[in-house]
Amino acid sequence: MTDRRDEESPQIKLVYAIMLSAEKQQAKFIAIAAPCVMFHRQLGIEAPITIREHRGDVRYGREPTMNQIRIILVIGVGISLLYSLIKLIVLRMPGRSRDSARKRMAQARWLDADSRDGALVKVTGTVRTRETGDRFVSPLTESRCVALHMRALVRRGRSPRGELVEKLQIKPFVIDDDGSKVLVEATHALFDLSPARPPKTADVRKLLAEVGYQDANASTSRCEETVVEVGATVTVAGTLVTSPAIALIGDEANPIVIRKERVYALANEP
Repeated sequence: MTDRRDEESPQIKLVYAIMLSAEKQQAKFIAIAAPCVMFHRQLGIEAPITIREHRGDVRYGREPTMNQIRIILVIGVGISLLYSLIKLIVLRMPGRSRDSARKRMAQARWLDADSRDGALVKVTGTVRTRETGDRFVSPLTESRCVALHMRALVRRGRSPRGELVEKLQIKPFVIDDDGSKVLVEATHALFDLSPARPPKTADVRKLLAEVGYQDANASTSRCEETVVEVGATVTVAGTLVTSPAIALIGDEANPIVIRKERVYALANEP
């Protein structure tokens, strides 16, 4: 019986020779690499080369280790946190300075019998409405208040650029100081107050509508409100008027200043 390899062409014989040589080189590589892999595993180190079997063949390749997966996860979380931080910084509402309010409040003298018309004076007491129902209801916290300062960083579409809009509303109110009442009437005011903290259910679209921007993007716009609530204890500074009744007034050139005071409950002593 004739060997078929003798009948094959020289080109096919060359291919057989190359394949045989490759198999020998592969076997040599396995003989060298296998102990190295086992040595790495005994030391608890992931080997750079992984030997794996598939349908009787031996293949070589890199497999992702747990450390590599952890690194990828950490990088992903880091990128997500960085994006959130950048978004928070870009979209945040710029702060409102209280320096002017505090400076003007410090310049005011306490109201007393020697106070004269036109002097800058201050008085502390409880906020009361001048007439029943003469107050506002704030859009975010739904607080009953006599003064309401709204600020909105208005954005449209997906643009991060915003337009800062402010609106001030003031009703005439009364400061009740242990039965002594002082009327406050003003068109302009400075606040030494922190913005109110709205509930999670607050609808910013109400405030945007109040400042005239109903079409703004409610999800990217930022809003805040500062309120002087009915019943709060405050100090008010303003220009004194003594006739026909004692009152504090304020305008654009000489605004009133309102500062909220902390009230501490006194324990009943025996």
